[in-house]
Amino acid sequence: MSYFMKIILLKDIINLGKKGELKNVSDGYALNFLIPQKLALVASSKKINELAVMTQKDQERQVKAKDEKNKIALLLNNKKIHLDKKANEKGYLFAAISLDEIIAGIKNELGLELVKSELKFENRIKEVGEHLIGLNYAGQKISLTIIVRAKK
Repeated sequence: MSYFMKIILLKDIINLGKKGELKNVSDGYALNFLIPQKLALVASSKKINELAVMTQKDQERQVKAKDEKNKIALLLNNKKIHLDKKANEKGYLFAAISLDEIIAGIKNELGLELVKSELKFENRIKEVGEHLIGLNYAGQKISLTIIVRAKK
């Protein structure tokens, strides 16, 4: 006969669940591994209510963060960013424009702090001039014009 215990996960556990989920696991697994390793708590009614409140607050935080990202995406869309980069006399850059340089340009010109992990940039800019690029920011497609000028 096997006995089960309700637990609340404190961390993501592969093949079991994500942090904050309520799970049924065998007593031995809970008492001998999950609880001593501080990976889970016994799910009392009080803890379940606390979990519900935490989940609600977490969802509100996520909605607020998504709204912030949407505002930033609207601010970024169709903007022009100027970058100065060393180039030869034919207008070819010695090194392609990197995502870090675009982020620095956005910070300098628009005052927006962006995290590299939230952006995806597929184009490679290797010449002086105006370049229309597509960026993915937090799942949204953004068009930016990058104006590259030769640095002397």
